[in-house]
Amino acid sequence: YVWSRYRINYIFLFDFNPKVVDSSIKIFNDTVDETLVFLVTMLLYYKSGAQDIPNIMPPGMYPFILVVYTVKALLFPWKTRSAMWKAVWEVITSPLHSPTFFTVYCADVLTSMVKVFQDIAWTVGFVVSGDFLTPEGEHTDATHDWQHSVLYKNFLIPLLCLLPLWFRFNQCLRKYLDTGSRFPNLANALKYAMSQTV
Repeated sequence: YVWSRYRINYIFLFDFNPKVVDSSIKIFNDTVDETLVFLVTMLLYYKSGAQDIPNIMPPGMYPFILVVYTVKALLFPWKTRSAMWKAVWEVITSPLHSPTFFTVYCADVLTSMVKVFQDIAWTVGFVVSGDFLTPEGEHTDATHDWQHSVLYKNFLIPLLCLLPLWFRFNQCLRKYLDTGSRFPNLANALKYAMSQTV
């Protein structure tokens, strides 16, 4: 809405296909629907864990339903979601092709989402391990045991912190190779290289 309100042609700016871009009202309605699903499933999870509603399934099934719904929302309708996944693919494979304004923007957003990626990794571990099926009062020492493993703590989490910076570093180097301009491309590459050491 803000982009349209101030007459910024974001469809041209981000190289979107005008035929598949949703209107601001449609995006708002989808956001409201997804927020309601989140609130209802979290309320059911809370009430189920507090024994305030009949125990028809383990309380962990409610967050699992939310995970399935989120995956569905990220993939469908494919006509509008394919552009997002194409941009993510271009960010990941950034040294292989010239970065566009939109892929640089997406990579910058990814550098800000490190904590979100860590939460997604934890959610995947929670679902894959089957911990979501454990009834509320029956948690043992073995519950969430996977989060203390070397693979998760010492490999996956640091990798998730590093990868967005690595993608942005590669984009800066590729931009330097394409333009031959040292500034700001090499300065930005140095910034992202130094960030990886932290």
